[in-house]
Parts: sequence; structure tokens; C-alpha cells
Amino acid sequence: MPKSEEFKYGDLVCVRGIYEKAKSATNYKAFNYREYLKEKNIYGIVNVEECHVLKSDNLNFVFKFFNDIRKTIKNNLNYILGEKASIVIGMLLRRYIRYRR
Repeated sequence: MPKSEEFKYGDLVCVRGIYEKAKSATNYKAFNYREYLKEKNIYGIVNVEECHVLKSDNLNFVFKFFNDIRKTIKNNLNYILGEKASIVIGMLLRRYIRYRR
């Protein structure tokens, strides 16, 4: 993938790569990376070989509108609060994740 290519919110992206399972603990009572990722609903890793945009602005106007508002609030908080902005951003702009089971 060329380094100059940037993706924007709403782009439909094609990714080609190799899927592999995360490594589990190799030593007894060692950190188990696979279990850590599984707690975050991540079940593997993709090593990307090629990635490109298929279609731009592939989303609903309402989603784009609220994403733009979120970005503006984030930028303003970073400008006003500096290093301490991450705490406020985390409290105000937390993303809610729906779990599918």
C-alpha cells in the first residue's frame, strides 16, 4: 500500500492479507496474548499485503454528520486542554460497542 494513500470515514476498503491466530502463552503462567485479544472480541491478526479504496463516501449522511461533530469536539478539546484532553475525551466521546452473540 502506498504511504500517501489515506482513508477517510465512510470509505469502502478492500484488504488483502494473511490471517493468523494470535500466539498463546509459551511459558507457564505467562501473559497469554490470545486470551487478552479474545476479551476484546479480537480472534486473530491480519498481515496486510494490499489495501485500497473501492468507494468513497459510502455511508449515511447522519453517520457522517455525527462523526464530523465528534472530530470537531475532539480537536477543540485537544486545543484547549492539551495533554489532559484525553481524559475528558474518554468520558465524553466514549464509543459504545454492541456485542453480537
